[in-house]
Amino acid sequence: MVVLSKLFSRNKKKKEPEAIAPKKTTVEKKPPVEVVTLESLVKRSQSEDRREQQGAMMELANWLTEGKTSAEALAGTGLTDLQQYALLIQHSGEVGDKTPSEADWLELALHGFTAQVRTHAAEQLTESDKVEQVLKASKGRDKAVFRIVKDKQDSLRAAQKRQQAQQQRLTELVDAMARHARASLDPLYASKLKNLEEQWQAVKADATAEQQLAFEGHFNQAQDQLDAQSALVTEVEEQHQAVAMADSDRQSIVDRVLAELKVRVDNADITEEDLREAQLFLTEQQHLWRESEQHSKPSKEEERSFHRLCTAFEASLSKQYDIHRKFGAVHELLERLENTPDQMDAEAHALDEWVHHLDWPEDVEPPAMVAHVEKILARHHDQLAEHRQQEIQKVRQARGLMRRCMAAVNDGHLKRASGLLLGCSDSLEGLTEKHHPGLFRQFEETREAVERLRDWQSFAVLPKKEALIERMQHLLEQSMPPESRASAIRSMQDEWRQLSRGLQNQHQDLWETFHELAQKAYEPCREFFTEQSKLRSLNLEKRKELVEQLNQYEALTDWSAPDIKEVDRVLNMARQDWRRFTPVDRAANKAVQQAFDSVYQRIREHLQQEQSQFREAKQAIIEKARALLDLEDSRQATEEAKKLQKTWQQAGHLARRDEQALWKEFRAICDQLFERRGQQVEAFKADLEDHRKQAEQIISELNALAEADDALVQQDQAKALRQSFKDLGTLPKAHHKALMDQFDKASKAFDARCRAGQELARDRNWQEVIRWVRWARFEATDESEAQQAFEALKPPSASRSLVTQLDIIRQPVEPGQKEALRRKTIEIEAMAGVDSPEEDKALRMELQVQRLSEGLGQKVTSESFEQAVIDWLLTPGVPADCYDLMEARMQQARAAWLKGNQKN
Repeated sequence: MVVLSKLFSRNKKKKEPEAIAPKKTTVEKKPPVEVVTLESLVKRSQSEDRREQQGAMMELANWLTEGKTSAEALAGTGLTDLQQYALLIQHSGEVGDKTPSEADWLELALHGFTAQVRTHAAEQLTESDKVEQVLKASKGRDKAVFRIVKDKQDSLRAAQKRQQAQQQRLTELVDAMARHARASLDPLYASKLKNLEEQWQAVKADATAEQQLAFEGHFNQAQDQLDAQSALVTEVEEQHQAVAMADSDRQSIVDRVLAELKVRVDNADITEEDLREAQLFLTEQQHLWRESEQHSKPSKEEERSFHRLCTAFEASLSKQYDIHRKFGAVHELLERLENTPDQMDAEAHALDEWVHHLDWPEDVEPPAMVAHVEKILARHHDQLAEHRQQEIQKVRQARGLMRRCMAAVNDGHLKRASGLLLGCSDSLEGLTEKHHPGLFRQFEETREAVERLRDWQSFAVLPKKEALIERMQHLLEQSMPPESRASAIRSMQDEWRQLSRGLQNQHQDLWETFHELAQKAYEPCREFFTEQSKLRSLNLEKRKELVEQLNQYEALTDWSAPDIKEVDRVLNMARQDWRRFTPVDRAANKAVQQAFDSVYQRIREHLQQEQSQFREAKQAIIEKARALLDLEDSRQATEEAKKLQKTWQQAGHLARRDEQALWKEFRAICDQLFERRGQQVEAFKADLEDHRKQAEQIISELNALAEADDALVQQDQAKALRQSFKDLGTLPKAHHKALMDQFDKASKAFDARCRAGQELARDRNWQEVIRWVRWARFEATDESEAQQAFEALKPPSASRSLVTQLDIIRQPVEPGQKEALRRKTIEIEAMAGVDSPEEDKALRMELQVQRLSEGLGQKVTSESFEQAVIDWLLTPGVPADCYDLMEARMQQARAAWLKGNQKN
């Protein structure tokens, strides 16, 4: 309380009254009004006082906006580069052709005199450390800048993550290619290599030199493997082609031999010289046949057919030569045989043997001579008596049997050849050697061939039979399983029977020895097979028990609501047990097998009846999947297929075999859908790549148009290119932004070139008007001549009124007009931002202050500048020397203004 009382008592003390100073009678002087100049503002902008500095910068920015000064004028005033950048940003939102460094942008973002300057500078930052620095400095102080650099930091971090992911992707691709290069070849090796190479091409621009070198090395290693495999495949194909050519050559040889034989036969009459030539031809073809065997071995059938053809070639031509030598010309012989068949048996037999020796293939059209001979022989035989017909039939039958017998001999079939030889002997009964010497000679040759085969086989078979006896003797001494022993005995007995075919009455003593040894060798097997018989009986009883168990299971099961999986399991186990109970006696098992099949089928039918609903549901799913094959939208089709796969799992279960069958069918349809989707995706990727190439081509052509001198003439072509770019369709996502940026840049470059061309054309028209004014002022004889000259020009719209003011332009020189033209020239220089001569700077400052006081300091427009030039041209009474001097300054200022206006 004491403290509070002291505090209140101190506050209540009254102040002592101050002495009142006497009022001065003198009037205070007001400070003079300071004239704000560019130099004073620049000086204030360098002040240590932050507020004064920012105020000066704001004033300078307003001056730029109001046109009181220009960027060029500020460049030489002592302002720092940062201050000039800040003023340009505040004035126009950009720094023009200047290039601030990253440190400059950092300083402007931190200490810019307006929010516009700071935010613009923050947007230009690209280095992460400087962005981090501005982020920390602006947090809680400058929300706009903080938001910009925060977004930029997120963008930089995202870019860094993308770069890291890209590098990770590059490393993975290099490793994948390395693994692929070391992998063994398989059917998908080439497609995998192509896929890896395509993925690399999409990202190789970001790869380091080491990564590119490593990838290319592994790629070349994999490609070498493919090339080696391709070379091996080519070699194999060449071998196959060589084999095919050899087969073709052999067929050609057969065709040539047949063709030659056909020509020789159709010629009918053959001489000894013709016979030698034919033999030489056949020898040459046989040599070619043997050469073809070096490339590929012919089949037994091909070799047999060719040897048969060669035999027919030699025998038929030899027989044809004998007929010609013995009976004369063949045509005359045929004519005699046709007209006078009596007493011509020998000739008919000779022709018959000739046709027989010819042995023409059935699938090849025979020579015309053969058909003619056969026709005449048939007519001849028809005219003979019945007994002669029978005799001829016997002869033909005997010849046929002998041909078949010789074929059996050639094939090494002794038993068949022996039987056919007996048939030949029987068919010769009733025939005499006198009337059929050739037939009996052929029979004797056939018999000798059979005997030779029998002797050869007997000679060849004897050591084999002795070897079988040794093997059987050795089997007695061996210890081996009974089944293997019995199998070996049966095998050797079958081999003995095979060797004895056609030689039944030979080697009887060897057979007895072999049979006795076989009986001794089989003794250990008898007890084993007795046990096997008991095992068969036991397995049969097991199977009967299994049938009884299945019958009981069928009777006890509630088939109105069975457990499908349990029933299926029981059926599978029953089938496995049935197979496990083996061996069994076949005859005794027949009835048990029928009983098992019957009960098994009944249970299966019960199971199938219960599964019918599930089967119908799954078949319906299959039909829905099959209907998706007709759907054009592959994406929708695959999505629907995935839904159907889920529905399949919820549609109930069938027996394993039925389930697998239906699932296989459903899976095949799904595979078709997914494969079609993959094909459409590949086609879409190909379209995207084609669009990218077209876009790059259009951009290239548009850039070329932008570089052309006659850009204005190319506007229609540029319009067509832009429309083509719009009509391209979808671009690849990875290239979309870059292509759009390139297209916009090319379009803007072309538009700028067109505007420059238009300005250049417009400036040429202005130059013609300016030259016309000087000519009309100092050189034209009268106004009518000046008017006619003006009509030949293409004046800009703003200058068309000059021709109506010739009276002003052509006024005589007046003393005061020099100063008027000089003032107008300085005004144009100020409007264009061009420095005036030193002696005119004071006047220029005066004019600028005057314009400000009159409210004319706003931004200079094209219309106001052109009007200033018109006013300059209409200045009357100026002498030529002064006019030329001021015109040069005016043209210089005008050129500078046009250049700056084009940039804006």
